[in-house]
Amino acid sequence: MKDDKGGKREQVFDLERYSGKIVQISFFGGIQVCGRLKGYDQILNIVLENAKMTKTPDTECPEVEALFNEKPSTFMCKGTSICSIDLLE
Repeated sequence: MKDDKGGKREQVFDLERYSGKIVQISFFGGIQVCGRLKGYDQILNIVLENAKMTKTPDTECPEVEALFNEKPSTFMCKGTSICSIDLLE
């Protein structure tokens, strides 16, 4: 949304207070990822470090199930896919 003066959009969430802390990102479709908030932009694209998938819809797809066994890594979460952001620490 633009402000009354035609300026840039106002950020909906202030993630600065979550910076460097452990968060859980829930996506539409049931996937959840936990990790340390490393960065973000004003449209809620989020970068997590040491992130790991923690929950996904029931599936019998071995490729998806294998994601739970991967070691933590850096995730880029697309803002339009995010359903909720929870502080865990």
